[in-house]
Amino acid sequence: MFTKFKDNLRKIDIFGQSITLSFRQEEQYRTSLGGMLSLCIIATIISFFYSNIIDFFQKNTVSSESEQQFNEDPSTIQLLPNNFMFAVQIDQVNFTTNPYFNITVEQRGYIRDENGTQVKLPPLYVDLVPCTLEHFKPIFDQYNTSFEDQFKQYNLNNFLCPNLNHPLTSNMTVGGAWTSREFSFLKFVVSSCKSNSGNNFSWKPQCKTEEEMQKYLKSYGSFRFQVYTTNYLINPESPKHFIQPYISIEQFYSFVPNAMFVQSDIFLRPRKVTTDDGILMYPQQTTQTYITRDYMDNREQSAISGLTPGYYGAFYFVRSPYSYDIKRNFMRLDELLSNLGGFSQFMIAVIGVLIKFYNREHMVIEMANDLYEFDLNKKRNNTIEAHNALLASTQRGREALKRSMHKIKGDSAIQIKSMSTFHQKPIMGQFLSPQNIDRQESIKLKDGINSHRSSKLKRVSQLKVQCSAIFEQFKQLMITSQHIGISLKLILSQIIPFQCIQTDECIVLQKAIAQVNKELDIQYIIKQLHEMIKLKRVLFNPEQITLFNFSHRPTISLIRDKRNRKSTVLKQILDNPTHEIVLSQLFTDLVNSYQKLIGLDDQVMSEEQIRFNQRLISLLGQKLPHLLEKELAQASEEESNDEEPKPEDIISRSS
Repeated sequence: MFTKFKDNLRKIDIFGQSITLSFRQEEQYRTSLGGMLSLCIIATIISFFYSNIIDFFQKNTVSSESEQQFNEDPSTIQLLPNNFMFAVQIDQVNFTTNPYFNITVEQRGYIRDENGTQVKLPPLYVDLVPCTLEHFKPIFDQYNTSFEDQFKQYNLNNFLCPNLNHPLTSNMTVGGAWTSREFSFLKFVVSSCKSNSGNNFSWKPQCKTEEEMQKYLKSYGSFRFQVYTTNYLINPESPKHFIQPYISIEQFYSFVPNAMFVQSDIFLRPRKVTTDDGILMYPQQTTQTYITRDYMDNREQSAISGLTPGYYGAFYFVRSPYSYDIKRNFMRLDELLSNLGGFSQFMIAVIGVLIKFYNREHMVIEMANDLYEFDLNKKRNNTIEAHNALLASTQRGREALKRSMHKIKGDSAIQIKSMSTFHQKPIMGQFLSPQNIDRQESIKLKDGINSHRSSKLKRVSQLKVQCSAIFEQFKQLMITSQHIGISLKLILSQIIPFQCIQTDECIVLQKAIAQVNKELDIQYIIKQLHEMIKLKRVLFNPEQITLFNFSHRPTISLIRDKRNRKSTVLKQILDNPTHEIVLSQLFTDLVNSYQKLIGLDDQVMSEEQIRFNQRLISLLGQKLPHLLEKELAQASEEESNDEEPKPEDIISRSS
C-alpha cells in the first residue's frame, strides 16, 4: 500500500529531472564565444537591473492613462483663489485709474423646475480691484514657481482681479448647462463708465470723457476686451513636478461702442488627476482637480443691430461638457519584477538564438572531428585499391618480420658453432704453461666484454632513438589528422546554401553532419542495437549467451579514476603535454594487440581467424599498420641484442 502511494506521488512530481545524453562527459556543450556573449548579457542585465531598481525606489518611473468624458449635465466646479484666477481689462493705458468703460463681474445662477420652467436667481457681483502679485502667489507658490517677472512683463497691475477679501471670491462656481436643473456661470459685462458712482465696489475709477473715447475710436477703430486666466500644463508622464502653472493671454475680443456688440462663451474644463504613490501591495491614492482652459475653446457671437445703449459686450465663464480624468501610477513591485524578467528573457532569447545556432554547429563539427577522419585530397586512390595495398603491405611486413626472426635464429646457430670450436685442443709446438694460458685468456675475456658492452650501449642508444622517432610519428598521426575548424564561411554555408560559398570543407562537413544526425536518430540507434543482438546470437551458443547476458554491476571505489574516453584523452593531449604518458600506453597496447593479431606470438590460428584479423587490421587505416610493424621489427631486433654472450663466445670472437 505504501509503495503504491509513493508511486502515485512520483507521477505528480512537477520537478522531475530530464534524462539526456552527454558529450565529452558534459551535459551541455559550451564555447568560448558563448561564454563571452554570456558575460556581455549578464553585464547588460545587471546594469539594467541596477538602473531600474534605483528608479523604482526613487519613483522615477510613472505611467498614466487619460480619459476624456462628455456629460450633458456637467458637474459644478468651484473657482477658488488657490486653483483659479482671472484678470480683465480694456486694452488702454491707465485702465485701473482712468478707463473708457466699466467692467463688472456677476455670479449668475439659473434653476429649472420639474415643469421645465427656468428661474433666474438674482445676480451676485464680484468685487474687483487692481491686480497685485498676491492674487497669483497662492497658485504659483504651490509649485515653487516665481511669477514676479511675468507679472511685470504682462503689466498685470493694469488689470482688475477679484478682491481676495470679498466673501464671493471664495464661492465662485461654474457648472451645469443651459438645459440642466442647475446652471451657474460668471458673466463679464462691458458697459459705459460712470465716475464716482454710488455703488459698493472697491474699484472707483475716474472715467474718461465721451470726447476722449471718440478720439480713441477714430484713431484705432475699435476697443479690445482682454481676459487673462491661470492655466496648467500637465505632463502626467513626468515623475516629479508634472504640473506647471502659467497665464493664458490669448483671449481677447474687439468691439465698437453702439455699433458692434460682442458676446462669447469661454469654456472651463476640469482635469482630475489621481496619483497612486504606492509601490508595494497597497494603493496610496491622492486626487487633485485643476481648472484649465484649452486654446481658443470659446464660442463667439457678434451683433450689429438691436443694440442696447451703454451695453457693449458680455462674456461668460461656463462649464465645458468635456472633462478629463488622468490616472498616474508609479511602478509597482510586480511590474518591476515583470520588466526585469521580461528584459532578461528578451536578451537571452534574441542573443540565445544566435549563440545556440553557433554552439550547435560548433558541437556538430567537434563531434564530426572526434568520430570521423576527413580526406580533402581530390586525387586520392580508389578505396578498393587502397584497401588491397594495405593488406599487401601488411603481409609484406609480416613476412619481413618472419625473415628477421629466421636471421636471428641463424645468427644464434653461428654463435653456437663458434662456441664448439673454442673447446678444441691447442696447436702443438706452443710452449705455454697453464698459468700463462689462464692469464692470457682472462685478458682476452676482459677486453672482449668491454668491447661488447660499448657496442651494445651504442646499439641500444640507436634503438631508443628509433623507437622515440616511431612514437613521435604515431603521436603526429593521432594528433595531426585532418581537422575542420569553425569559420564564418562554414556557418554561412549552413544558412545560405549557395554554390559560390561551398568549399571542400563545407561539402565534407555537410556529409559529416548528415552522418551525425543519422547516427543520433533514435530509429538508427535501435536498429544498430538489434543488429548487435543478432550478431551475439550468431557468435555465441545459448550457454555463452546466458553467461554474456549476466552483467555484474561495476564497483565504484573511493580512489579517483583518471581514465577518460579516447576522444577526451586526445583532446587533453592537444591541450596539455602532461597527458603524453596516456598516449604512450595507448601505443603500447596497440603494438601488443597487433602482434597477436598478425600471429607473431606463435599461436596457431585458423583461416577464419586470419581473415577476421585482417579485416580488423584494415580498419586501422593505411599509416598506422606501418608504424606498428616498424615498432615490432625494432623490438625483436632489440630483444636479439639484449642476449648476454657467454665468455667463451667473446674469447672465440676475439681470437
